[in-house]
Amino acid sequence: MRHLTARAFLLWFMGATLVVLLVLALLPHDGYVRYQLVSRESVHYLRLKWIYERIHFDDTPIDVAFIGTSHTQSGIDDARVEAGLRELGVAQRVVNFAVPHLGRDMEFVVARELLAHRRVRTLVVELQEAEARAPHPGFQRLGLPLDFVQAPLLLNTGLFENLVRLPLRQAKYALASAMPGAFGVQPGFDPATYEGPHWNDTYVGHGFTEPRTRRMGWEFHQAELMRLRRETDGKEALARRLDALPLEANLLFRYNEIYLRRIAELARAKGTQVVFLYLPAPDARRLPRVARWTQAYGPLLDARELLRSSTLWQNADHVNVYGAHAVSDWMAAQLAGQGATAAAARQGP
Repeated sequence: MRHLTARAFLLWFMGATLVVLLVLALLPHDGYVRYQLVSRESVHYLRLKWIYERIHFDDTPIDVAFIGTSHTQSGIDDARVEAGLRELGVAQRVVNFAVPHLGRDMEFVVARELLAHRRVRTLVVELQEAEARAPHPGFQRLGLPLDFVQAPLLLNTGLFENLVRLPLRQAKYALASAMPGAFGVQPGFDPATYEGPHWNDTYVGHGFTEPRTRRMGWEFHQAELMRLRRETDGKEALARRLDALPLEANLLFRYNEIYLRRIAELARAKGTQVVFLYLPAPDARRLPRVARWTQAYGPLLDARELLRSSTLWQNADHVNVYGAHAVSDWMAAQLAGQGATAAAARQGP
């Protein structure tokens, strides 16, 4: 009997391990199970189960969809926007699919799920003063295996971790799909647990009916505002040094800018109008860097002047219920105007 040399055994073992990992990484699973499992990992992802249900199991139309961060999550009351549009003679159904934390890869996954299964008239994409430098922490949990292969390689700080975690993640999702009860997830849609066509996640939904900022001025948030300003200005100063490099996007924000462009391109391919909503911190001094090119995909709506009052902010970078009412009412008027403009453009002279 021929014995393998140590080197041959090592090569055989490594090859077999790679095959097993590849098979695990490609295991199929149920998308609804994936969204449920991720939604249970953190309060930040809690809305993902509802987002999947609203897309796949609720026949209520989705004419206008918001995607973004906790700024949009706490700043847009989708039912209020919808009611405002109706008062202006525009019958469109509105959803808020924002997920906390800035990361365009996560927003791309949500937008793709939405646009693959629904005909959406308008996609409203939140912008902040500066893009994030790193991937969204939820991307490695929600993205599909092919997403990690197709992700930008340059300065992708999550690439190695995403690939390393993928086989076991896929095995978990596959097992949960086969044995949902063992993982505490629903095997199918249960209308009794469904939140309905709207999920109001503004601060009124958390019991903050009389925010402390209704009574206090900016000095209450001064330390936090100064910290955020130092971070933003520091990123901007570094980004300016990198502007000379011949890349399609600034090296510092390249990863997230590529995904932001992918979202806009995806919407365009689906015939969906893109509108960019600028919801920065209250002391934002400039338009976002990406405004240099986003205008090629759609208009930018700047909410800074609307939110200058300290009485509209819950903390240093999230509006309170009064701010959410102000932004939602303003967005209804803006969207009604954008719809009229788009209709005129389609009809031509």
